[in-house]
Amino acid sequence: MNPLLEEARAWLRKARSDLLSARILVEHSPLVLGPAAFHCQQAAEKTLKAFLISRSVPFERVHSL
Repeated sequence: MNPLLEEARAWLRKARSDLLSARILVEHSPLVLGPAAFHCQQAAEKTLKAFLISRSVPFERVHSL
């Protein structure tokens, strides 16, 4: 398999995990919206990285896009 696509899929798996974490937090208590929003932001960032990797678009490997 293409190593770039495999890396992109790995990022998408991490993003799904973040979304699941956010969902669990929101369902557990509305008082944890801040941490849930953090996990949503992380999922969005990881999904964007997966897209860029799948398209061979270079980007800095940092925590801020």
